[in-house]
Amino acid sequence: MPRKTLFVAVFAAMFVLVVALLLWRFSASLAGLSSRQVSLEAEPIRIAVANAFSGPNAPSGIAMLRGAQLLADKINAEGGIHGHPLVLQPFDDRRNAEQAEKVAEQIGTSKDIVAVIGHGSSTASRAAGNLYRLYKVPAVTPTSTNPNVTLFNPWYFRVIFNDDLQANILAHYIRSVLNDSSIAVVHLEDLYATTLNRTFTLTADAIGLRIRHQIALPSQPSPEDIETAATLLAADGKTQAILLILRPPQAKPLVQALRKRGVKAQLLGTDSLALAGFAAEQDEAPMADLDPPPHFTDGMYIAAPFIPDTATAAARQFLDDYAAIYREDPIWSAIYAYDSALAIAEALRRLPSVDLDDVPGLRNAVREQLAVMNTPARAVSSLMGPLYFDAEGDAIRPIYIARAKDGHITPATRQLRLVKDPELISTLRAQGENIIDLGNSLLQIVQVVYTGIHLNKLHAIDEKARTFQADFDLWFRFSGELDTENIVFPNAVTLLRLAKPLVARELLGEQYRAFRVQGTFRYTTTHRNLIDGNEDFMIQFRHAHLDHSRLVFVTDSRNMGLSEGRSGWGRILRAEQVLAADSGWVIRDATVYQEIHNRSTLGDPLFPMIALPYSYFYANIQGHHGEVSLQRQLARFLPDRFSWPWFLFFGALFLITWTPWLQHRYPVPMALVRLVASACLLYLLENLFNALYAERLELYQLELMLLFFKSLWWLLPALFVVALLPPLVWRPIERRTRYPVPNVARTFVNLVVFGVAGVCILAFVFERPLTTILAASGLLTLILGIALQNLILDAFSGLVLNLEQPFALSQWIGIATRWHGRQFGRVEELNWRTTRLWTRDNNLVVIPNSIISNAAITNYSRPTYPSRMEIPVVLEFSVPVERAQQVLEESARQAVMTGAVLGEQPIRAVVDTLESYGVRYKIQVYHHPEIVSPEVVKTAVNRAVMTRLQTEGLKVAVPLEPLVIRRRTD
Repeated sequence: MPRKTLFVAVFAAMFVLVVALLLWRFSASLAGLSSRQVSLEAEPIRIAVANAFSGPNAPSGIAMLRGAQLLADKINAEGGIHGHPLVLQPFDDRRNAEQAEKVAEQIGTSKDIVAVIGHGSSTASRAAGNLYRLYKVPAVTPTSTNPNVTLFNPWYFRVIFNDDLQANILAHYIRSVLNDSSIAVVHLEDLYATTLNRTFTLTADAIGLRIRHQIALPSQPSPEDIETAATLLAADGKTQAILLILRPPQAKPLVQALRKRGVKAQLLGTDSLALAGFAAEQDEAPMADLDPPPHFTDGMYIAAPFIPDTATAAARQFLDDYAAIYREDPIWSAIYAYDSALAIAEALRRLPSVDLDDVPGLRNAVREQLAVMNTPARAVSSLMGPLYFDAEGDAIRPIYIARAKDGHITPATRQLRLVKDPELISTLRAQGENIIDLGNSLLQIVQVVYTGIHLNKLHAIDEKARTFQADFDLWFRFSGELDTENIVFPNAVTLLRLAKPLVARELLGEQYRAFRVQGTFRYTTTHRNLIDGNEDFMIQFRHAHLDHSRLVFVTDSRNMGLSEGRSGWGRILRAEQVLAADSGWVIRDATVYQEIHNRSTLGDPLFPMIALPYSYFYANIQGHHGEVSLQRQLARFLPDRFSWPWFLFFGALFLITWTPWLQHRYPVPMALVRLVASACLLYLLENLFNALYAERLELYQLELMLLFFKSLWWLLPALFVVALLPPLVWRPIERRTRYPVPNVARTFVNLVVFGVAGVCILAFVFERPLTTILAASGLLTLILGIALQNLILDAFSGLVLNLEQPFALSQWIGIATRWHGRQFGRVEELNWRTTRLWTRDNNLVVIPNSIISNAAITNYSRPTYPSRMEIPVVLEFSVPVERAQQVLEESARQAVMTGAVLGEQPIRAVVDTLESYGVRYKIQVYHHPEIVSPEVVKTAVNRAVMTRLQTEGLKVAVPLEPLVIRRRTD
């Protein structure tokens, strides 16, 4: 069976190819396809996570553990570190110094714990740090800000800023940005608040910031304590700002009390008030005419370790992953825990190998790797940007000054940053702006520009040139001045600059500019996008001259309607139908974010370095081909990676369907199962190729490979149809007509099916216009028609014969042609070019269909058997008609004895016509053409007639010769 041979050959080739590829892959690397399984079976690398997992501080500890676990899951999914999975082991310190020491003792004496992520509080970290130094265990804290945690302890590192830096930034911000000269400080009597207050007081004295009040509250202040502090602050009308070094439970009643008393002083808070939910709380006793009630934190400045609007692309992805997995928004400690785990994982990854039999040696090697992460060149790219440590083990991280508004914290329009790079000092002074020189400190004012985008239309997507056209509105909110004409779009096809703004206004010291932008932009694809059928249509811009130290773009989430998260932008764009429904694309997701990238200084002598970081604003719309294909449907049920169990399962299922008993008893179900198994095998095979070669190939090579597989996915439905035609179409027709379907009909239909598949491949895979395909096919048809006109005439004649069906296979016919005489035989085959007859002479006669279509055809098998034959005989006029009929009929009955004539059928002799020389009679007899040929019948009847006529003395009439008159010549 040809189809069976084809399918078996295809499967065998696929199986051999898969085995060969896997053997090659395994010989090239032990990781290969099974790297994930190898890593999961290897001995794990254990990392301790120490924080409060019980009691009132448990939510923060759980969030920290979850953040670190997201990194561990990602690393393990990629094969682990040096083939070993990363396993996190939590330890509950309850944020208690005594309990933290017990936890540190357990970790230090452990035989398999390599490093520590923790602790969550400075008190616990300082208590445990001495033991980590004793047992030589490297530790990285995500949230402990007390400077003494890392001071004189080479085994402790910190990924967050310390309290000294925070206090300095706050003092300078109040004095130099807010231009306030007097302040009151309210703080708790604990280690965190005491340390911050001490540094803040020293800095305030140094910069001329007068502290009018120092109010200390117990760790659990009573309502009377709150009221006393609020009354004291409200009575002093000269205090311009109030700094709260409190935690949310103590800060909330005090802020509410100050609001009720109408205190006009600017309120500020430290990083302890940046926890999620504090800024979103509403006043418990709102005014009756306000609905909804206002947020009591509105207008507060808060020092924040993280603000969602400043998130990088990596941080944005983390926020989405965390919310999707744990069904809640993360607090900032989870982000810093992820970075802590990342620092340890990177230290392990940079080692030549991991020897878990020598844990002390491994601990020391990890500490050394962390210590050498001390410059931007040796930094690890983390959620909060480049991560590296100074000599004390503290990360060089920014402190954001946030502003609370409508329950959200957003970046203040001006930020303060310490100038860490001494090479930049002379350059910044030469430029003469944004620099605050306060003796032993250099601070730089950074302008924050709130940026929003409203996409009106995205169209004209050119997949060949990889360009698209966009029509959008762009707006900026900022303080001070911003030369918007120097904002450039790096991926614009032609130079695109912002023209005169549509709207320009100033309100309460804040500038607003809105622009309408239309242009063509380039987009770049990736290996993953090519495989998944996605593309990222990105609009990006930056300032041409102001680097990240002077300008930062942040997303105006609130005015874009993204207060609940930037991931909702895709839903907004879909609702507004930014992409037309007939474009062939659908919006899968859309995000807006800012990113920091280095850009060359182009050898400018003003800059001692070769590159500077710039703030880039991105609006990314992820489009997906809106096609419905069998491949996409299988992706919903099958794994997106090659799987040996699935491959073997479908391979066995494919072979089982060829079992003769099953094929005979269940032909249609077996055909369907076989085709489904073939599709699944092709899907898994494509995943195998993607896993092995996607990252190894150049993009154009990957495109060619994907085009090949796309063509196969279009050919597969054609194979489905061709394979289902016999059980669903041809066999029912044969059962109904009791004749086999000619090969020409089968071949013609199969060619039509594959022709349609070929046209679809050209149109949808190679993206050739249908008009071009039709024009090319028309020209090709004309050329072939001239060269192959006889073959084409035979083919169409065969098609006409199949449609009219003057005869069918196994029927007996006679064909009388003008030039080739008469042929009689049984129809053996009717193909696309010829008809084959089996004659009584045991010969096979092949006749072109074009000759048959012009011939006289006698079908001896229709309408029913037997077939009547008329044999002419001419007798003289002297023979009476009754006598002639009697003799002829009796003669024909004698032929019955020979078996040539059927005796059960009537035999008659009738008068046909009168000739000039006699009377023409027709002897009507019946015979079975499958048993006796017409020549045999004629022979038997004529022999019997001649014998009887001779006996009766009757003569056959002979035509008269024409009279010839001769002229005499003499």
